[in-house]
Amino acid sequence: MLATAPNCIIPLPDTLNDKVQGDPDTRYFSGYFDLQPGEALRVDVAIPPCTYWMIQTLTHWLEIIPGANYNGATALLSGDGATFWISASDPGHPNWLDTRGRARGAIFFRTLGATATIRPTAQVVMLDRAA
Repeated sequence: MLATAPNCIIPLPDTLNDKVQGDPDTRYFSGYFDLQPGEALRVDVAIPPCTYWMIQTLTHWLEIIPGANYNGATALLSGDGATFWISASDPGHPNWLDTRGRARGAIFFRTLGATATIRPTAQVVMLDRAA
């Protein structure tokens, strides 16, 4: 289901959200990356005031990719948000979510206790032009 809308991040569909949501103050967003060699998915997120937030990439089979996650304690923020780079090779920017060579996989973003509704945006960029 996640792969039906590649390279974007949307609120987790209700059919899944109802199964995974424990705390009623948690908001989930899901996505799927499907990249060609030399591409990266740039994800921009305005981080709202909240108790906790995190972003992670997983394999197509929803297995954890070691080290491919950030949260409020580990990400480099700029102003009230952050930019994340999902790719198989280092884009030369902070907040790189290394896919460990995978061209496809899932993306999850969640907030706990957010005071505002946000929506991460995503855009495929060529690594040689990633700015």
